[in-house]
Amino acid sequence: MCKLSDEDIFVAEDNVIWIKTFRDKTGIDYEIPLLEIPLQILERYKGTASDGRLLPMYPNGELNREIKNIARISGITRRLTWHQRRHTYATEITLSQGVPIETVSRMLGHSQIKTTYK
Repeated sequence: MCKLSDEDIFVAEDNVIWIKTFRDKTGIDYEIPLLEIPLQILERYKGTASDGRLLPMYPNGELNREIKNIARISGITRRLTWHQRRHTYATEITLSQGVPIETVSRMLGHSQIKTTYK
């Protein structure tokens, strides 16, 4: 998401808005349909990022501190990890909204779908 720009956003014939780009690490293309909440987030941060980006980026340490603060405020006592955040995204945000597992696998950058099932 750190490199997301206007060039990565496309509107399909059915007016569904998509992110279409590729992963730097693997070079694999991916497409993500933008649901209502992500669209609201993009609108909220419109014009706040530099270099033509759509979202401001924060250092990883700052993000981890904020996640810990959110967990504390929410009464979550277990240690949160990057893997848990990816898993939550995959299950609660995509699969629960009807995104096919094959699509989720590609969005996560997995080269084999069996990795997604783990």
